[in-house]
Order: sequence, then structure tokens, then C-alpha cells
Amino acid sequence: MNQPVEFSSSDHPVVWVTGASSGIGRSIAESFARIGAQVALSARRQGLLEEVAKTIWASGGVCEIFPCDVRSSSCVRDAHEMIVKHFGSVDVLVNNAGINHAKLVTEMSEDQFDDVIATNLRGAFLCTKQVLPSMIKKSRGHIFMISSVAARTWFDRYGAYSASKAGLAAFASVLREEVRKHGIKVTTIYPGATASEIWGQHTLEKHGQRMMKPEDIGNLVITLYQQSNRMLVEDVVVRPIGGDL
Repeated sequence: MNQPVEFSSSDHPVVWVTGASSGIGRSIAESFARIGAQVALSARRQGLLEEVAKTIWASGGVCEIFPCDVRSSSCVRDAHEMIVKHFGSVDVLVNNAGINHAKLVTEMSEDQFDDVIATNLRGAFLCTKQVLPSMIKKSRGHIFMISSVAARTWFDRYGAYSASKAGLAAFASVLREEVRKHGIKVTTIYPGATASEIWGQHTLEKHGQRMMKPEDIGNLVITLYQQSNRMLVEDVVVRPIGGDL
């Protein structure tokens, strides 16, 4: 890893993005780097994280990679400890890590269902637990939950994914009420169809032109983050202009 860079947290917040190796997570990480944040990049695929880091460094941004499987409590704890040691306490957490096994309920295995829930929902819980103590101590912080319109609209073969994203939204709503008094913001974003690898190459080739781009979500997150501390945007639903696929 590169040597730590000393920054003022207020001017250069420490931002931890999970699922930062591609798609929406990568775009959110790059967007935060462009406004001067110190970005901690986490995902399971270290090689792809290194590519993201090189892009950010090439543009003059500050980041470091902290490979992490959010399904593992020990991995999450170790990644958080390394982030704090390298950058300092986390100011912004983006719970974005997510997977999908698009299968009918009758076709989905228990292991596949558990894998989606562990990644998309439990992983967000584990990461949130790590950052909350320092945010509460500082009386500030912002946690973004990247849910999905699949939490509110139903699609065939999305049983596990919809359950995980609806659970994430409910978890965020309860958390928001618990941490308001500490000055901590919790924002849930429900993106519609966004061109990323989770869709698979066939769907991207067929419908990609109708989809939003990952950078659209990255720009949205920055806009929400930069709002006045007097105001909290709690939930945002965004869809392609043409609607759901």
C-alpha cells in the first residue's frame, strides 16, 4: 500500500465504498475521489480493485485498496482496522456490495439464497457496525445504502435479490431513526436498471441503451452528500427515463 497521506477530515473525508471493483461502486468511488475524498476501496476481486485505484491515482485522487469479503465478520473487521490505521476514522460508508442469482424460487438452492442475503444485507450490517462507534463519537457521518427498485417492484427470478434489498431498506430506515440524535445521516438509494455486469452480457447488449449509467448514480451520491447538514434526503428512487425494463 502507499504511505498514508495526512488530510483534514472535514476537507478530505474518509469514504469507504464496498463493491468498489466495478459498476455503481466503482463510479461512486471515483466520484468521491474527484471531490477530494480519501477513498477506501473494498471488494473481493483484488485485481479489479487495483485497476480502479490506478485510475483514481492517475487523475490525482487519493485512494487505497482494502480487499474484503463482506460476508465474513472477521474480514470486515480487519479491513476496517486497516482503513482506520491508514486514513483515520470513516466519515462516509457506502454499502454497495451486492450479488444476484437470478433464478426461480423452485430452482434456487439454499446456498445461493444464503449467499445473496449474506452479501447484500448481512454485509451492510457488518460494515455499519464497524463505523458507527467513531461516527457517534464525532457526532457526524453519512451512510449510504444502495438498495434497488427490486425492493419495491417485483420481478420474476429476483426472489433472493428483492428480499435482500427490501431488507436493506428496512434496516436503513430503523438505523436512521436510531442515529439521528447523533448527527449521522442515512440515505437509501433505489436505482433502477443501471448498466453493470450484474445484468450479464446478453441483457446489456439487448437493453444497455435504455439503462442508466453507473456514473449517473455516482453523481447522484455526491449531490446528496453535499447537501446542507440541516437537511437529510432519506430515500431516493431513480429509474431510466423510459421506466423499468
